[in-house]
Parts: sequence; C-alpha cells; structure tokens
Amino acid sequence: MTDGDYVDDVADVADVDDVADVVARYQQTVRLATTVLTNLAEIESAIGELQRRIGELPLFARGFVSSQVTKGTGQDIPAWSKTVTTLTSVLGQVREAADRPGAGDAPAPAPASVEPSPDDQALYAAARERVDGDRPRLERLATFMESVPSKLGAVPPGLLPPDQRAEFLDAIAQQTRALRGALAEMPALSDQLLAISA
Repeated sequence: MTDGDYVDDVADVADVDDVADVVARYQQTVRLATTVLTNLAEIESAIGELQRRIGELPLFARGFVSSQVTKGTGQDIPAWSKTVTTLTSVLGQVREAADRPGAGDAPAPAPASVEPSPDDQALYAAARERVDGDRPRLERLATFMESVPSKLGAVPPGLLPPDQRAEFLDAIAQQTRALRGALAEMPALSDQLLAISA
C-alpha cells in the first residue's frame, strides 16, 4: 500500500462517516416530525371537539367561552384550528421528504448523493420558520389550557354539571399533555431542520 492509497482509503472512510451522519440527521428529523405530528393530530381533534361543544352551549356561554380563549391565547378557536392544520401539513411534507429514498437512507458512496434538492431545502427552511413562529403561540395555548381547571371553578354547577366538568377536565389534561409533548420536541426539530437544509 502506498501513501496515496492510504490517503484515498481515509478519504473513503470520511465520506462514509459523512453519509452516516447525514442519514442519522434525516432519520432524527423523521422521528421528531412524527412525534410532533402525533401530538398535533390529538390537538387538532380536540379543537374540533371543542368547537362542536361550544356550538352546543347557550348563546351567552358560547360568547363567554370564545372570548376567554381569544383573550387568554391571542387567537380564537378557528384560528387555532388553522394554525394546527397548517403546521401539521408542513410537517407531514417534511416527514415525507426526509423519509423518501435518497434522503435519509441512500447507500450512495458520496455525501453529495444525500444532499437535499433545492425544493427540499426550501421546504425544510420554511418548515423551520413555521415551527419557530408557531412555538411561542402554542406555548400560550398550553399555558391557557393549564389554567382552565381553575377557571372552571367559577362556572356554576347548573351550567356545567359535575360529570361533564370531570369529563371536560380529563379532556383538557390529555390535550395539554399532547401539546406539551409537541412543544418539547419542537426545538430539536427546528435544529434538525436547520442541519438538513444547510
């Protein structure tokens, strides 16, 4: 073996290590996006159920609940539905792009073969911007949801019977856990989107 052969072998190993690192980043992006999407699906369903339940309330109560959500979160319920739906759509596209052959599992010999396409780079950059922009708003929503149990104490039992109150509080607690689960993964997802879009 000549010194030139050794240098070539080291370069080949470096290329394999680079590819393995890139593949690992794609796989981590898919995992994080999937976790956030799972939690967002639960939130999306809960928002739809909340809209249905609010629609069943007497007119006065409907207006009160809607104004409390807007006041406490900065957005009304239809806007929250749109926020979650848009974020879900974008992250679904990210997961699909990062999971497609050639992105995260390419057995190619050179790192260039696992570089994202310009369209995918734009998608990852836009998704990162969306994640970073929605995260503070979703944090406000989670904080508001955590305050709901204390606010329900002021609602007379005639307007919200104890059995419905318990069911509603259980649903809020489950939705809050899902939202906190999504929020917990969003910073790492943002970092991964930055890493794979570069």
